[in-house]
Formats: sequence, structure tokens, C-alpha cells
Amino acid sequence: MNSECSMDQVLIEKLTNILEVNFDKENFGVKKLAKKAGLSRSKLHRKLHSIKGKSTSKFIREYRLEKALSMLQNNVATASEISYRVGFSSPQYFSKCFQDYYGYTPGEAKYRTHSLIEDNKETKKKELIGGFQKRIETIKNRINLFSKRMIWVNTLGVVLISVFSYYLYSNYYFSSETHSTDGNERSIAIIPFNNLSDNIENQYFADGMMDDILHHLSGIKGLVVKSRQSSERYRESDKSIIKIGKELGADYLLVGSVQKQEDRIRIIVQLIEAKQDSHVWAKNYDFELKQVFAVQSEISEQIAHQLNMVISSLESGQIKNTPTENLEAYNLYLKGRFFWHRRTEVDMKKSIIYFEKAVELDSTYALAYAGLADSYFIITWYGWPVNKYSFNKAKEYALKALSIDNTIPAPHATLGGIATWYEWNWKDAEKEFKKAITLNPNYATAHQYYAELLDILGRNKEAREQIDLAIKLNPNSFMMHSISAMLYTKAGLYDKALIDANRAKEIDKNQGWPYWIIFESYRNLGRNDEAITEMEEWWNLEPNLEMAKASRVAYDKSGINGFYKYIIDYDLEKGYAHKQAYVMAQKYAFIEENEKALEWIERAMINKELGIIQIKNDPYFKDLHNEPRFKAILKQMGLEEK
Repeated sequence: MNSECSMDQVLIEKLTNILEVNFDKENFGVKKLAKKAGLSRSKLHRKLHSIKGKSTSKFIREYRLEKALSMLQNNVATASEISYRVGFSSPQYFSKCFQDYYGYTPGEAKYRTHSLIEDNKETKKKELIGGFQKRIETIKNRINLFSKRMIWVNTLGVVLISVFSYYLYSNYYFSSETHSTDGNERSIAIIPFNNLSDNIENQYFADGMMDDILHHLSGIKGLVVKSRQSSERYRESDKSIIKIGKELGADYLLVGSVQKQEDRIRIIVQLIEAKQDSHVWAKNYDFELKQVFAVQSEISEQIAHQLNMVISSLESGQIKNTPTENLEAYNLYLKGRFFWHRRTEVDMKKSIIYFEKAVELDSTYALAYAGLADSYFIITWYGWPVNKYSFNKAKEYALKALSIDNTIPAPHATLGGIATWYEWNWKDAEKEFKKAITLNPNYATAHQYYAELLDILGRNKEAREQIDLAIKLNPNSFMMHSISAMLYTKAGLYDKALIDANRAKEIDKNQGWPYWIIFESYRNLGRNDEAITEMEEWWNLEPNLEMAKASRVAYDKSGINGFYKYIIDYDLEKGYAHKQAYVMAQKYAFIEENEKALEWIERAMINKELGIIQIKNDPYFKDLHNEPRFKAILKQMGLEEK
């Protein structure tokens, strides 16, 4: 026994000496440690599990963290500098690991004592071990009682429990090995890359690198790639890797940083198994700008390899595709996407300028034309048109992009959106959405647009399936949760509508749509007081104190109908009615003034308001479906009842 302990001690000393020489090398991981120690990876893992109760990757990480603590307490350098010195590729990831291990941030290290740290770690370990020992003892006692009659069951039971308890204990406390999800499907999210350049304006380049890698990964069958929009919420987050992974529903996270100095680029990326917060793979890339597409492809293929994904020859070709030979055009395209993602009127119009400059330099740059199509479609939909031809421009650029490269999913989705909201060509719209989803099943926006179309057509079950897929891919999307809540109200599932609408409000409390959905849900549940309170909250936030106060008075005096009548009068008085004829029709329909409701529907039809296409599946108009004028409008729109 003493000999065995001595051998274990020798192995730990050997591993420690190896790490002492190599801990500052971020790519020095399990494979290299095992090789230096003269052991296979699996044997080293089993040895460390037996001796230290931890995996090899955890052993390496904790050694680095302990070195970092010593440096921090001796004021050797800043926390960021130390993170690189101890082999971490990202200061953000280092900070998360440090806090998870010690219970406080690197910045607090110099105010703490090492003995306190060790006491805390030992206490946690003892508590956990004690808990498992109590479980084992309880089960043994129960079996012993039963064993008076069945001795053989007792013997077998103790053996099985011991094996099971060891397995449970070791997996619960020590396991940090990478594992896959059910079947072949795995999910990944890319956390926004840090810009380590001296020039903060180079953030657009870091974001562009992240977008391009995400785009490559999205084309791999069986890999679920979370939307950039959802990952964006964690740009400055101090949440742990485990928590971020759980919130995004992602098995793996890719974190990284980008440094750009003129035409020299340095990218540091690290793949992390989120559930256990364990290191899977990391690498540094130093290269010239002209190699950017090759590096993006290599990173994407390396990630796929680490996740044991099989890449088809078609997928490999798409990953290695060079979108443009003009590096300045690529640079301008990245700036265009940077502003496009911000989704404000000013930024959207800036994106158009950059996309236009990109195609001036490369008239065959399909992605830049796709960017123009996206920008013109969004600004037209939001009512921010550059000119009266903005809608036509969106379609023109989408078709141009596809004439160059018909494998890009975004222009198909944009064409589907145009066919839906502006052309009322339901057949072509569905064809384009299906094409976009076939090209990229991870394209959350295409699923969202398709869900909206299916809702318009009254195909409620299919609409629910599509919006659920969109939310799976983009769990932090305000728009997608709002649409989901709206679909639940139409299905009469008001409790579920409240959950999604409140989630949308949590994401962006400054948008009015979720408040109105919550109002409608409470109203349909007969909880009118709560419904009015919700609208008061919105109007106080907007702020519109006059409306908040007066609507409450109207409700107290005449109930929910009084509330609706007040809003109608307010909109007419303020001149808002002519801009939102469809909404006016909904309100008149609620108070059962059907003639006026039909009149406003017809105005919305003449004005070709965007909302009018939702008429068939709108619960406000459920009592109007037998009206000849209503039927005529449905027929004119190609939405007649079958």
C-alpha cells in the first residue's frame, strides 16, 4: 500500500514538473501532457481520477489557476496579462474559471489569503463527499433490514450500490470529459470575440470574423448553431460558462479574441464544453489579411473535427469558398454587417453605404448584394425607406446576389419576406422560405419569416413548429418570443402567451408589442384589472402619462369596453387613426361596431398596410368571416376560405 502511494506521489510530482515548464503555453493540453508523461490519454485520466479525483483537463486548469493566484498576490502583472502568462487564450474565460474555482474575481486575489482558499475548497469537497457517504449509508441500512430474509440480495445489493455510488460520485464531482448530445446532434454558440486591437473601431472586424465562422458552421448537417443575436447578450457578461451554455441551450461555446494591426491579424479561439466548463481545443492563428478566408475555414473545420462531425464534400466546399478576391471589398462588407446588426434607422442606412462601396470594388460579391437586399428590406418594413423605390431595391439586390451564388440562404428569405408582406404571393413566399431553410437549417430568421407566413395562411400547427425552431436557434430574440406569444393568443393558450410575452419584455422593455399581448392575454383570462395595469406600465414608460391616467378612469367607469372606446377616441383626436387603420378596425370589432370595423379594414386594404395580411387568422375578426365585404377582401388577397 505504501509502495502504491509512493508511486502515485512520483507520478504527481512528474506531472507537476512537466506543467511547471509548459503551463504558459495555451495549446499545452491533455494530449501533450500525456505524451510527456509517457502515458496514453485514457490511462492518465484514470490515474488522476484515482489519485486526485479529477480529470486531466481539470488538473491542468487548476494548476494554471494556482500559478495565476500566486502572480496576482505578488502583483506580478495585471489580471489580463497574467491570464496569457498562465496559458489562457482569453482574459474573459480566465476570469470565469478563476471565479468558479476560488469564489471571487482575479481583482480580489491580493486581498485574500491562500489558507482561506484551501479551507473553502476542502470544505466544499468534504461536504460533497459527506453527502454521498450519507446516501450510501442510508441505502445500505435499508438493504440490511431486508437482508434478514434474503442474504444473497444483501450481498449483491451492497456490491451494486458501491459500484453505482462510485460512478455517481465520480461523474457528479469529477467528470469534465467532453460528451455529445443525443444521436449525432450537437449545439454550439459563438460568444462575441473580444477586440484586442489598439483601435476600438476594429470591433467590426472581430464581429465579422465571428459571423463568418458562425456562417461556416451553420452549413454543417447535424450541428445546431445558435444565432449571433442571442450570443450578443453575453458580450460583456460576467456569467459563468456553465450558465451561458444553459441559457443558450448550447453544448459547446466558442470564445475568442481578435487583434488587427494594419494587415496583420492574430486570432485566439477556444472551444469549451459548456455543461462541465471543460477545455476541448484551443489555438492561436497569426496571419496576414490575405489569408483570412483560409484561416476561417480551418477554424471551422477544426471545430467540426473536435465535435466529431462528419463534413460532406459539398459542405467542405462551401466552407472553403472564397467570397471575394478583393480584401478591401471584404473589409467594407464587414463594416456594413456591423452597422446592419444594430438595427437602428441611422445604422441601417450606414450599412447600405458600406455595402454599396463593397460592390463598387467587386461587382461579383454576392454577399454584399445580399447585405443590400437585407438592409433595404428591413428599412422598408420598419418604415424608414431611403426612397420610394426601397422595396424594389431589396428585391433587385436579392435576385442579383442569387444570380451570382444561389446557395446563399439570406436572399431567399428576403425574397420570401417581400412576397409575403408586399406582393401577397403566398406560394412563392413559401417556396423561398423552404429554400432558405434547406440551404441553412440553422437560419433562425428564415424559420421566423416562415412562421409568420403560416400564421397568415391559418396553418397554426405548422406556424408553431417553425417559431419553436426559430427560438431554439435564437433564444434571446425579442421578435421571436413576441411572435410566439402572439401565436399562443390565437390558439387560446393565454398562460403560455404570458410566459413568452414576459420573456420578450425582459429582453427589451422599451418595445410596446409584448405589453399589448400581455394585456390581451389577461383580458381573455378575465383578469381585466391586471390587463389595464399592464397598459398603464407601458404608457408610463413610453411616457404617456395622460393616456395612462385617462384610460384607467375610462375603465373604472365603463369597464373594458370603456377602455377600448377611450383609445379609439384618443387615436382619432390625435390623428393617429389614419396611420393605423388596421388597428382601428380591431378596436371597433372588439366593441362590436362591425360596420365601422369593416370600414377601417377597407381603408387598411386601400393603404396596403402591412398588418392587413394577418386578417384571416386574427381573433378580433372572428365574427366577421360571414360578412360579404370581409369575404371579398379575403378573396382579393388570395386568402379566401377553402
